[in-house]
Amino acid sequence: MRILVLILLAAVSIVVYQYDKEARPTVQPDLDVIVKEWQTEMTVNGVRWEPRWNHIRSVVVKDLPGDSVRGTWFNSTKTLVIDPSLFLRLNAMATIRYTVWHELGHAYGLEHEGDGLLMSEYAIGPLELHEKWPAMKSEYIKVLKQKGYE
Repeated sequence: MRILVLILLAAVSIVVYQYDKEARPTVQPDLDVIVKEWQTEMTVNGVRWEPRWNHIRSVVVKDLPGDSVRGTWFNSTKTLVIDPSLFLRLNAMATIRYTVWHELGHAYGLEHEGDGLLMSEYAIGPLELHEKWPAMKSEYIKVLKQKGYE
């Protein structure tokens, strides 16, 4: 009987693992355009984003605690969360883009320190973001390639 239970548990684990490996993350419609832009930029610049993408469960807009938190990557649940207050800010789309890219960086193993300005833990204002976005994006892509996503 024990052996039968162990075999059954092993079979279920294999099925769940296979499903989990092939599952695609859920992206909330408010963020879909930015996520697709990120995917396109990664593809155009030779970053292999697809294999790790399946490890993300969801990209959602949801209230986050605190006034300064704009977005976060929950590694335990594999969920990227963007605070809805970002949609009310000056230059909202640029700020949301920056935050989504930053949090996706965490999903791909990038850290606040040493992985470029886009991964800085300090918020960047709209004017600075506008001026520095091309250089930040280029540096971010370079770091992802250095981390082995090439």
